Amino acid sequence: MKALGAVALAACILGATGCRRPVTAPAELGDAFRTTDGVLAASNIDTLIAAREVAVGRDPRWAGERAVLVDLLQTRGQLFGHLEDYDRAEAVADAAVEKAPHLPESWLARASSRLTLHRFQDALADLAQAQQRGADADAVEALQASALLAEGHTDDALPLRRHAVQRWASTSNLTALAVAEIAAGDFAQANTHLDAAVRAFHDVAPFPLVFIDFQRALMAEEAGDLDRASARYRSVLRRLPSHVQAAVHLAAIELVRGHAEAAASVLAPLGNSDDPEILSLRADVLERRQQKDEAERLRRRVEARYRALVERHPEAFADHAARFLLARDAPRALALARLNLSVRATPAAYELALSAAGAAGDMAQRCQLAQDARRTAHPTRRLEALTRLGLEACGTAPLPAMAGALSR
Repeated sequence: MKALGAVALAACILGATGCRRPVTAPAELGDAFRTTDGVLAASNIDTLIAAREVAVGRDPRWAGERAVLVDLLQTRGQLFGHLEDYDRAEAVADAAVEKAPHLPESWLARASSRLTLHRFQDALADLAQAQQRGADADAVEALQASALLAEGHTDDALPLRRHAVQRWASTSNLTALAVAEIAAGDFAQANTHLDAAVRAFHDVAPFPLVFIDFQRALMAEEAGDLDRASARYRSVLRRLPSHVQAAVHLAAIELVRGHAEAAASVLAPLGNSDDPEILSLRADVLERRQQKDEAERLRRRVEARYRALVERHPEAFADHAARFLLARDAPRALALARLNLSVRATPAAYELALSAAGAAGDMAQRCQLAQDARRTAHPTRRLEALTRLGLEACGTAPLPAMAGALSR
């Protein structure tokens, strides 16, 4: 559940101009930038949300305030794991359309909320309504590109992202283009545009640089460079200590390396979060400490939490729940993975579905998924391997190379 637009908006609201560039290039372009303290920046988001809640309460028809509130709530939910913020953002966006349907901002706010919850077709329908009401073309195109990218239509999203950069090579637009290039497997171009995004940065808000570092970390992790990935995740956490996803990824890497205590230290600043990803990793730490009963109790809590989240927002949490259930309830994991795949036919979605079919021993579904995955335009190496294994297990000769495969 990523919301680049929300992060960019929050950065504009929370930031100030006047940041100086470093004279010499550090380990990564952008490392030497001084930005607002991460704890203070997080507190500022809380303050702004509270102020917007008051403003919305005073004038329920004020669609502009509702749109800002939706973006701020999504930003806090995404960065800090406040999952209840997604419910609140959805309620605010729905109310905006109900109370001010004639305003394009209402439809843009709801499209953004629905996009975050992986309701992509609903989001695109709202964008069509916003266009009919004269919405800003750049705002509509940015959300359209995000929806297409999330659905797995990378080749359709890329021209929109390039068009945005041609109009204005801002930090936000350059970073958004890099995200699309990462999805296409073009890491070299993505790094080039992330560097350009840093050069275009003239602010002190930490969020844009945090987002850029997080993308660099994801690329390194996918390439198998865990040292570089760890360094970038730590860079994110230095700027924004409570960044949930950076902590989750870093803790997972530490566990893979057999460093349970290091993983526990990474998770410690997140406090008593009920985010199931955090809880699941804490259960893994307990398992490594030979506290198996405590680990199992915590995993049952995780399972119940995912059950509730999937019931409320099935499209948004099906993939997370499926990954957790792979080793506990493979048939259920497969059902959730198929649901996720029906929403977005991305390489990651196919990887998850193929893994679940293999874990469940469902050869019929594994064969069909492997056949379907051959049509993926930008497969990862992992997806290529899973597809070949699936085809071989089904007695089908794999293709020499999958269509559109890029080196990652």
